[in-house]
Amino acid sequence: MKLHRPISEKWKLKSVPVSREPSGKYFASLLFCGENQTAEKRPAEKFIGIDFAMQGMCMTAQ
Repeated sequence: MKLHRPISEKWKLKSVPVSREPSGKYFASLLFCGENQTAEKRPAEKFIGIDFAMQGMCMTAQ
């Protein structure tokens, strides 16, 4: 199991979707409902522009 963050006792288990890969491996994702975990918004310090063409060329400008 890969635990990405600690699970609070206050959270409620909402669903457990299970999928099977072509290799035969099974995967389950645990979806919990809990308090809002949105990060505090901070003003951007740097901006970057990206121009992508369908042929796979990507141009960036800072």
